[in-house]
Amino acid sequence: MRFGFLYEPVLDTIKKNFSLLFGPDFCRQLLMVDSFRFIYCALRAHFYINIVKGLKVYKSQSEFVRQELPGGKSTVEYNLEGVTNDLSSARSLRLIKPLSCIETLRPLQGNQRPFGVLSDINYLSTANVLTIGPRTEAEIFCLYAHGFDLAKISALDLISYSPLIELGDMHSMPYPDNNFDVVMCACTLPYSHAPKFAAQEIIRVAKSSAIVAIMLDVTSTTYKETLERYGYSLATPEDVINLFSDTTKQIDLFWTHFVPANLQDPNGSTVSLIFKVTK
Repeated sequence: MRFGFLYEPVLDTIKKNFSLLFGPDFCRQLLMVDSFRFIYCALRAHFYINIVKGLKVYKSQSEFVRQELPGGKSTVEYNLEGVTNDLSSARSLRLIKPLSCIETLRPLQGNQRPFGVLSDINYLSTANVLTIGPRTEAEIFCLYAHGFDLAKISALDLISYSPLIELGDMHSMPYPDNNFDVVMCACTLPYSHAPKFAAQEIIRVAKSSAIVAIMLDVTSTTYKETLERYGYSLATPEDVINLFSDTTKQIDLFWTHFVPANLQDPNGSTVSLIFKVTK
């Protein structure tokens, strides 16, 4: 099959839409590439940590933050060691990609498409987003790359080297009630001694009808371990829903991912879910 007939219309489209294709959003779309994002975030981390000397740690010792992680490390110590290994945040894409497809957050442009479907590529969500425990800037730039406005993304962590990440504890967040359209918490809840308390705080800062996105690491022993630690398990989508059910009127599940224990990789897997809360 010959495709020579596509040459002229494609070239004509590029000429007409050059500023759209290669404008400010071109760099944003480059951040979708894991290797490019890693290099970009590594350079920023080097600047803020080694030149600006901006690395900070949340000083308040919350009774809810775990201090006995594997290897005898605290949550802060464990995550400080992980900073250099988390500069692309590719794992978080397992949650961010489906989140970016929810049309109540990033609606298709419909008839408002002056540049055809390219208008959808360059459309930024107007949602106020909170990401809890990003560790590095990479998760923030993943959200930005996938269509969330950087100016509307807040990030909170026990450690920070970046002006984009505010120091704080997810059990007592420095945000007003009903503030966010999206709250994302990727692999952070297990750092808590009281995940139900953290879930209540997430609901407090979320608007009614907000979207909540949760991801957890799980292994073949997670069910037993979390049952022993909390008195309830935290290893399946149903377990996560149960965390939030007491503080919401209604939960509408949008998306879920779960690998049954007998099919899990020996190194573990993730459980992820995205749902709307009605308060």
